[in-house]
Amino acid sequence: MDSSRIQRHLDALGLDRESPPDAAAWSALLERLERDPLNQELHRRERYLEAVVEMQTRILSAPGDHLGAYNSALAPLGEASGAARVYLFENHRRDEDDALLLSQRAEWCAPGVPPEIDNPVLQNLAYSDFLPRWAEVLGAGDRIELLAHEYDSTEAIILEPQGILSLLVLPLMVDGVFTGFIGFDNCTREARWSTLEINLLSAAATQIGLLLAQRRAQRSLVSANEQVGAARDRALEATQAKNIFLAKMSHELRTPLNAILGYTELLRESERPEQAELDADLERIHSAGRHLLAIVDDLLDVSRIEAEQLILRRETIDLPEFLSELEDEVRHLASNNSNTFKTAVPAELGALSSDRTRVRQVLLNLLSNAFKYTMEGEVSLAVVGSDDAVHFMVRDTGIGIAPDQLERIFEAFAQVDDSPTRAFEGTGLGLAISRQLTHLLGGSLTVSSTPGVGSTFTFSLPRASAE
Repeated sequence: MDSSRIQRHLDALGLDRESPPDAAAWSALLERLERDPLNQELHRRERYLEAVVEMQTRILSAPGDHLGAYNSALAPLGEASGAARVYLFENHRRDEDDALLLSQRAEWCAPGVPPEIDNPVLQNLAYSDFLPRWAEVLGAGDRIELLAHEYDSTEAIILEPQGILSLLVLPLMVDGVFTGFIGFDNCTREARWSTLEINLLSAAATQIGLLLAQRRAQRSLVSANEQVGAARDRALEATQAKNIFLAKMSHELRTPLNAILGYTELLRESERPEQAELDADLERIHSAGRHLLAIVDDLLDVSRIEAEQLILRRETIDLPEFLSELEDEVRHLASNNSNTFKTAVPAELGALSSDRTRVRQVLLNLLSNAFKYTMEGEVSLAVVGSDDAVHFMVRDTGIGIAPDQLERIFEAFAQVDDSPTRAFEGTGLGLAISRQLTHLLGGSLTVSSTPGVGSTFTFSLPRASAE
């Protein structure tokens, strides 16, 4: 309080700053100061600010996310404002017609004031039926302030049975969206709230809106995480079921296929008068059977890799000998599309410690693809060794791969051309299995390519693979 106001109180009591101590006179001065409107307003402001801080503390420590946990948080605002009842309503939508509804979620009542939190009339109440102007005014971010004689006919149906003589309702806005409101009832007299009170209670409503937004964001995050977790669990279950199916199907197919191949080989080796006529057909049957068996083996490898059940066996591989055998094995593939095959393997290449079967499988996949996608061109295998690693480079002058397809070709069942009219057959498993095997062997498999010019696949392995 400024010195001029204090001086006016001293003059009114016949005192001055130099007056001798007079208990009665100075007591009267203190009483006048307490009754001073400005001093009372300062006290009221301080009381409201303390209430807002206490409300925030209680909301932040409230258990759970349901608004009912905020009951105790409304008490400081009710006590500071002198209201008979303070309540929170939340907006929601009706499923069948998307109508805007309101439902009471939290409440504080002064001693002797009957609560309305369990009143069924105040649950799932449509704004359009009883409080149409509330939806319009509050939705625009403005307040509702009414005395009992100002209720319209529909408002009276809801408010009069509660004994409300005057009320102040403030919107709760979350990210600019009207999500509910906080209300203050006076059940003892018709009285309007002062500008100071409205401003301070509006600040409290803003804080509640922000805290509700924070709670909702946390709840959405928890829900999203739960959904992601559930989706992950379903995906794992589906993958496990797929792997079990692939493994069982592969084993079931291998038995009759091996029988078909075995009987075909016996027929090819038999000596009958009509043998020459049968040889061509038997060769076709045998070739188709081996192709189908290779597909089954690929499916079985996929299921084993994804189930982490593939066993690798490390052994010492003499690279010149190993690559010579590989060259003899694939050279016949070059004639299929009138291709030439060249190798560049240094004699001093040395040895490699890895799984011989799986290294051979990766190189066969890469070379088979190169021969398949190259017509009247050239396929080459170059090997470069260092103290720590060995690099196998398979180059071709085939159709090439578009830049946006370079990573996709390593996905299971994916091909550069997936259309029903594609010119090249295949399951799209070879490169996917090759990259997975490469990672298991501790190496890397990369590709560079230019459409219409050709591709280079680089298969790199450490000299000594991990256990």
